[in-house]
Amino acid sequence: MFIKNYNRLLLVLILLLFLAQYVNFYKNLKNIYLNNYEKRIANIYGFCEKSSLGFLLYIKEKYKFEEYPQIVNYKITPLSKWILDLDGKSKSKEESKYLFILNYQQDLKINLPLVRNNFFIIPNQENNVGVKNIKIKLDGQDNYQTYDVNIKLIQNNFKESNVIYHNSFNKVLFRNNEAEVSLNFQTKTLQDRVLRSYILIEANKPSFKINNISMTFYNKYQINKENIIEKKGNCYFLKK
Repeated sequence: MFIKNYNRLLLVLILLLFLAQYVNFYKNLKNIYLNNYEKRIANIYGFCEKSSLGFLLYIKEKYKFEEYPQIVNYKITPLSKWILDLDGKSKSKEESKYLFILNYQQDLKINLPLVRNNFFIIPNQENNVGVKNIKIKLDGQDNYQTYDVNIKLIQNNFKESNVIYHNSFNKVLFRNNEAEVSLNFQTKTLQDRVLRSYILIEANKPSFKINNISMTFYNKYQINKENIIEKKGNCYFLKK
């Protein structure tokens, strides 16, 4: 009796596994039938999000490239030029007449995570060419207060730390505990993924305690409407 029940249970399990495989195969077959290659790529990699391969493939099918266009993505993603599949074509990018800008952000502004008291890490921000300004919000309830503020930008390559920016600002006025400080610091190193970047802010009074800080960067790319060939959302195909 036990052997019969065991065999019956085993047969049921085998049938269930077969059915599961069949249903999965049917779903995959249905997906291939209902969605063409472009749609499947867009569903997996995003049309104008993430890697935005859907947009690249859409443009590739519409225009014939004689060389690889330059591709700039404002999201940190793996290289995406493989989707263009231009065998035998020139692999030049910077010299190309055409430019893709994917997931474009006109205003490059981020909040900085706190490391310890008044010491913050600067996350990697793609396609910036320096710091325009920082906005500081303090703890406390004072409506108006002035501080002498000392600001350092520090970079670490895991071996040593270097101060890449240092400036002092006298009598910075905080209204409702907020102040904006213009740094106007031009640099390309803040988009380096190897380096760790930090900001240290000190002041002349012990009551100076930062609640949060945001940083606005200079954008490497400014889009001219006259150069736009195609646009979908925040993805652009441009002539240089």
